[in-house]
Amino acid sequence: MNRFIMANSQQCLGCHACEIACVMAHNDEQHVLSQHHFHPRITVIKHQQQRSAVTCHHCEDAPCARSCPNGAISHVDDSIQVNQQKCIGCKSCVVACPFGTMQIVLTPVAAGKVKATAHKCDLCAGRENGPACVENCPADALQLVTDVALSGMAKSRRLRTARQEHQPWHASTAAQEMPVMSKVEQMQATPARGEPDKLAIEARKTGFDEIYLPFRADQAQREASRCLKCGEHSVCEWTCPLHNHIPQWIELVKAGNIDAAVELSHQTNTLPEITGRVCPQDRLCEGACTIRDEHGAVTIGNIER
Repeated sequence: MNRFIMANSQQCLGCHACEIACVMAHNDEQHVLSQHHFHPRITVIKHQQQRSAVTCHHCEDAPCARSCPNGAISHVDDSIQVNQQKCIGCKSCVVACPFGTMQIVLTPVAAGKVKATAHKCDLCAGRENGPACVENCPADALQLVTDVALSGMAKSRRLRTARQEHQPWHASTAAQEMPVMSKVEQMQATPARGEPDKLAIEARKTGFDEIYLPFRADQAQREASRCLKCGEHSVCEWTCPLHNHIPQWIELVKAGNIDAAVELSHQTNTLPEITGRVCPQDRLCEGACTIRDEHGAVTIGNIER
């Protein structure tokens, strides 16, 4: 049986951590230089309150492989792989794929010329820890499904069904353990965004001091507690031009360890008190924040100040 990646839409945050992990896994674990080079092999889909991730299903009788006229798509190691050298960019696979997960990527090869090649999930072939998206999903919404895993899933469901049928319908569930709050539940319970205090109107009339005051320690910790920490390399880190380790130093602020947060911030940004004031966060890190639409983005700039 071919291996494939399965997404649990009930657990997905829509945080794009899987996309970032995928791109970095195929770029020597480094961020790509620009959005133009950002070509994830997994795609996060958001529609109203629904979120999920879509990627190649590695079909047993893959339509993309059957449609390829040059034999560039084949069955390798329980997966469907694309041979970039054989691909002629004819797009037959894109038309044949029933899930819309096959893409065509254009790569410059000479002055004014590009090479078009098929681009899809390769299950991070050769990567020691397996698919990067599965490893880096903060909500554990992605799973690499193998023959053994699929059999285990079916077995556990049969066992669960048998247990439920064994108990009378009126059986008490009080003895059951309280489940740990999932990332989705954590996101749903996130409080609304808090804004910094403003300088009194009378003081604004007579001087040129900043209108928005810096956060107090309790304000900074409250706003930091709203961060979901969407993966080791989150979407706010990717959209930041400096690729600041934003969730990591916000986590330190939440713990009250300001000195460690400052030290971590200075690894990529020597002037956080300046960038926190002048950087257009609404178009970058805060504009990409996972909780922006539902509860308002984390106030990254004000915490950074």
